[in-house]
Amino acid sequence: MSADQKEEGLPKDFDLDSFVPHSSYVNSLLTDLYQLTMAYAYFINGIPDQQATFDLFFRKCPFNGEYTIFAGLDDVLRFLNTFSFTEQQIKDLKLKFPHWDTKFPFLINKKITYTNFKKKKKKKKKKIK
Repeated sequence: MSADQKEEGLPKDFDLDSFVPHSSYVNSLLTDLYQLTMAYAYFINGIPDQQATFDLFFRKCPFNGEYTIFAGLDDVLRFLNTFSFTEQQIKDLKLKFPHWDTKFPFLINKKITYTNFKKKKKKKKKKIK
């Protein structure tokens, strides 16, 4: 059991490493650049630990319906569990965002988790009275 698993309260027999997307076509570049840009904003401002939320949404109910049932949570969790970039994807991101700090975890070829998505917090200036 990994430290992340223990901290998250997952069952001891749960194999987090095999909890991967069902399709090999699913990869981390299936996110849009807004999420990456906002993650960078949190990182560069020294607040990567600040909790943020994201939404999975669609713009219009299909088939002229009035409600929809979401039935893809397992796929979303599998995607997030394996979120990382290949060397080629990192090269592409560096070309797209040449001004980004190379210590930004998304520009390092490793799996992204909340435990390795940290930057030293800025020291608060002492107020002089």
